[in-house]
Amino acid sequence: MKKSLELERLKLFEREKVREQIARDYHDEMGHKITEIGLFSELFKRNARGIAAEQKEHLDKVLEASQSLSLDARDFIWALNPEKDSLYEVCLHLQEFSNSLFEEAEVDFHVHGLSEELLRLKLNMEWKRHLTLLFKEGMNNVLRHARCKNAVFEVGVQNGILRMSLIDDGVGLLHVNGHHRPDFSASVFKENRGNGDGLENMKRRAQLLHGYLEINSPEGRGTMIQFSSELTRNGY
Repeated sequence: MKKSLELERLKLFEREKVREQIARDYHDEMGHKITEIGLFSELFKRNARGIAAEQKEHLDKVLEASQSLSLDARDFIWALNPEKDSLYEVCLHLQEFSNSLFEEAEVDFHVHGLSEELLRLKLNMEWKRHLTLLFKEGMNNVLRHARCKNAVFEVGVQNGILRMSLIDDGVGLLHVNGHHRPDFSASVFKENRGNGDGLENMKRRAQLLHGYLEINSPEGRGTMIQFSSELTRNGY
């Protein structure tokens, strides 16, 4: 048994070293090349005179795609890095995302509960990926639809239960774009994603983490999205 445990420890160590090396290689190679694509496209756009409207539209799409790919690559590299495998790093990553997202918006955004105690709670890559994408979906909807003045992201662990919440003081999901929406859960995410999959994706991610997603939106009193999960069910 002792030899078996030692072998598992060595396998885990090797996997972490491989992840670390891949993250470093992707950061050095892919990150720089994506940046160059965006830079050269922007320079070409600035210096080009008299190009056809259709060509300018194509160039704008190249710039948009390179910017989107750069963000996706940064998230991918972050998820690969074993040094970021903790609840603290997930919340810090979401805080940085929200700061960038709400920078130009007239929304006062705060994060509560982010402490170094969360470093003790280690998360695997799947947990990191699903948690971040779940709450990024929610934050994007706050920006696009809530028409709120204040928003708060909260995290806490009590008696082995993890709770993460996104709360705003906006119009609520019953009233989007001035219309009464009795089927608010589906309709607001359909507007955001274009196909109605936003809410279902969030619920699916919560289920994959053996958790529960609750969305509470009283009419005219904002919205609360809360994810909760029993950490012991996930091997922590």
